[in-house]
Amino acid sequence: YGLLSRDIEEPLDDVGPHAQNLSDEYDDLDLKLEEFVRFENMLLVDERKRASLVRFVRNIGGATEGDSVHRAWKEVVSVEVRAQCNWNGVRRGTIKKHKLNKSPLVLAVWNGLRQNPACSKSTDAALQFETVKSFVSGQENRSKKNLTS
Repeated sequence: YGLLSRDIEEPLDDVGPHAQNLSDEYDDLDLKLEEFVRFENMLLVDERKRASLVRFVRNIGGATEGDSVHRAWKEVVSVEVRAQCNWNGVRRGTIKKHKLNKSPLVLAVWNGLRQNPACSKSTDAALQFETVKSFVSGQENRSKKNLTS
């Protein structure tokens, strides 16, 4: 379960010049859902962390709005955590999901995305649509990851 814990060993040329430095701050994080929630709460009170996350997301890049949003969520939130979240926190079967709507993390990621040229004119509705798509596919990606392991 990792928030920003993906090892970035591939070249970052298409991600932006500052992404390597910004990602170094987050390389040591290996967060489970409970820690993810604490990180969200920390973003409410720690302006430096929020600004750092915004810069990190801004430098991830992407050719289109959808591509930018999917790349951002792939870098920021692990597949396992994405599988445990949905937009409204609605229960799926016996499992209660973590609510993303109005989350400090979502707002910080959207702020970073809006500083990306591909998303500079994006509406909240468009970013919400792409965010929901990214999180809906989290469970599928988690299943695929478990099959390959």
